[in-house]
Amino acid sequence: RGPLSHAAETDGGENLVDMLMEARASVDLNALDKIGRSALHIASSAPQCKFILALIDARADIEVKGEGERTPLLQALYYSDGNPTLIESVNLLITAKANIEARGGDGSEGSSKTALHFGRCPCTHTRLSASHSVLTIEFPACLEDSSFMRALLEANADISAEEELGNTALHLASSRNCNDCVKLLCAA
Repeated sequence: RGPLSHAAETDGGENLVDMLMEARASVDLNALDKIGRSALHIASSAPQCKFILALIDARADIEVKGEGERTPLLQALYYSDGNPTLIESVNLLITAKANIEARGGDGSEGSSKTALHFGRCPCTHTRLSASHSVLTIEFPACLEDSSFMRALLEANADISAEEELGNTALHLASSRNCNDCVKLLCAA
């Protein structure tokens, strides 16, 4: 695990990116730790917005695939847990032109989800996943202000994208009676 991965978990770590780049140190901005996370993955799910910006400015790969074949954007959504502070990470990555149609896994075999399929839904207060032959699948975060869903839709996320079982975000939101998400998806 490199110094950037450690710095991504601390306040003020963004200064380290600049120091290492100025010293022309041999640092791989996209190196993955043993778990499969780059510094950008860690900072995106922390959230450490200044660190994210420093890494983006230093030209870290915003599409690097890590744990579960997730990009930093998918990682932030995967660990969102309904956390409204992570909307800043999501917005920074979308502004930096992260691919909102990139696909990654949720830990279950063969999973392939886009940003609209990731997140937690406070409507049920449980992590939704396709496992143990029970069809309960992850779908967009459904916060009171639907921040995650709104940010993805404003970035033109493909609402017709299907996850590995053929469900779209609308199918998943409807199956959980997530009225705010259904309204946003229908209006898109």
